[in-house]
Amino acid sequence: MPPGHGWAQAAESLGTDWERRGALLDDQITVIRALWEHDVIDYTSEFHRIDRAGIRPRPARRIPIWFGGYTPAALRRAARWGDGFTFGDSGPDTVALAETLREMLAAQGHDPADFALEAEANYGIGPDRWTGLVAEARNAGFTHFSVNCQSTTCEWGGNPAANCQSTAEHIEALETFITSVT
Repeated sequence: MPPGHGWAQAAESLGTDWERRGALLDDQITVIRALWEHDVIDYTSEFHRIDRAGIRPRPARRIPIWFGGYTPAALRRAARWGDGFTFGDSGPDTVALAETLREMLAAQGHDPADFALEAEANYGIGPDRWTGLVAEARNAGFTHFSVNCQSTTCEWGGNPAANCQSTAEHIEALETFITSVT
């Protein structure tokens, strides 16, 4: 990550440096799950000191935590802590990463069939490519598929811009995507 990048600044604002962000995230997952599951917690770690705290109302059911990314660390974290994973892409590389994640889940003693997987396509690539990517994701056992209509992130990925300016244009784009892939 280049110095001064927004993500590095975000980690720093949380009181840690870029290299320790993963440890902080792991610790925060422990804290939030403890708060969801117990009336009162006492918790001390490298990052947190919590004395006799709780939340009300606590959730009536377990809240799923999803992760995302492309790195081995992101996949390991999801296999250890997660209930789902969102890939910001689709295609053969994403399918291969999903298979790696399923192997990691099994190694952690989790049933991969109980783990949600989401693939994504950029709107600008068009209906012909969407339908192929959605079919590939379905065949690979993905449970969710989304479309990205944001021009900036489409362009970051080297794809044509969605060119949706208004709310109505975004809704129309989503309707076009849904009609094309169902």
